[in-house]
Amino acid sequence: MGYVVGLSKAKTRAEEERMLAMSLFHEIEESKRVVEVITNKEHFGEWVRTHDVIGLDMRWEALAQKSESYLTFVLNSIEDTLPSPSVLKCWRLANEHESRCPLGCGQAGSLKHILACCPVAHSEKENRIKWRHDSILFAIYNAIRTRTNSKGEEPPCQGRNAGAEEPPEHSTVFRTVSGSPAVTKPTTAKRDTAILDMANDWKIQFDLELQAGSPAPDNFPAEVAVVSGRGSRPDGIMWSMEKKIVVWIELTSPWDENLTKNHYLKKNRYNRLAIDLREGKHHGVKWKVHPFYVEVGCKGWINQQPWHSMCKQLGFTTKDEKSLTRSVQTAACLCSQVIFQKRYTKVWEKQALLSAFVDGDKAGSIPRRGGISKISDEERTELSQFATKRQSVGQDSDWQPPKTYFETGPSSCKTPLFEAQ
Repeated sequence: MGYVVGLSKAKTRAEEERMLAMSLFHEIEESKRVVEVITNKEHFGEWVRTHDVIGLDMRWEALAQKSESYLTFVLNSIEDTLPSPSVLKCWRLANEHESRCPLGCGQAGSLKHILACCPVAHSEKENRIKWRHDSILFAIYNAIRTRTNSKGEEPPCQGRNAGAEEPPEHSTVFRTVSGSPAVTKPTTAKRDTAILDMANDWKIQFDLELQAGSPAPDNFPAEVAVVSGRGSRPDGIMWSMEKKIVVWIELTSPWDENLTKNHYLKKNRYNRLAIDLREGKHHGVKWKVHPFYVEVGCKGWINQQPWHSMCKQLGFTTKDEKSLTRSVQTAACLCSQVIFQKRYTKVWEKQALLSAFVDGDKAGSIPRRGGISKISDEERTELSQFATKRQSVGQDSDWQPPKTYFETGPSSCKTPLFEAQ
């Protein structure tokens, strides 16, 4: 049929030495590049300061499902080359006054400040930062709901190896030299029971406004403990009165460099509550407490170890974990995209939670609406006019930047970004 097995030619010693030298040269140049970014780049170098994270899925089959505006935002956010006020100043398109926070807090208007650190944004009645946090939490809530609702349809999931194939009935039998079957000690892998499979009476309470007009719960379940104040209300709580098990999930969506820092801050905040419940200081009942503290950065990067531990102990399969990971990353990026697009909007209107959760069997049906499109010719002309106008009117002028791109974004983004769930 024309099929020919190719024979690989053995490399000579000189070729092997050359390949080794080239690999060493590549490592040296890569190290120099990283050192240059860390030591000399005030901007555009945040990507080298993040370790042990789950990055965005950049495979071609995954990128093909995303819109062009989504990819434009994600790629530019990694290098910090989005047109934030601080970057515009670096590009000589804004003066010192124009490089400050658009919401008026007086701090530098960097991408980090706009997406995660602005005190004005955090103090809004309708909080844009909390909207992103709640949208990510909504994806986790949907995944847990799906997991608990499917318990009655299939046998309990035993940890990460659920659904693994049993050994074949006709397996190879080893025999001794004399021909008699060899005696082997059977070995079975120890499997830990998933937390969600330990009980059938789970109650779930998340700090979300799941229905219009119904406020989110703001108190710890009274039948478990009566507590109040700082460190008394995690984002999501699940408990079983029959088995006396309580599980909570505390989510943080910080700037990606602060994932590890925020993990230990939240762990320290709720540590006392976990100890009191285990010792039976509330209602005299000793609870089995399983706390999880997870971090999904505002650009979609995830603190790897806590996230993997949560998915494993709750009983998510590998397929489900990948689906949930993709969902929370999509929610984080899309929400940050909208927050950046509306960075000059001082009054934030209430937005419906973005549901980016996709079931493992429906992977691929990810929302593709909204965001910042590629700069059109008209917007590029307006940018040029903005630079020229600013230079002509002087540094102290009150003239404002063009609103077409800098405030509302392209005209294609003026429609509602997300439909109510």
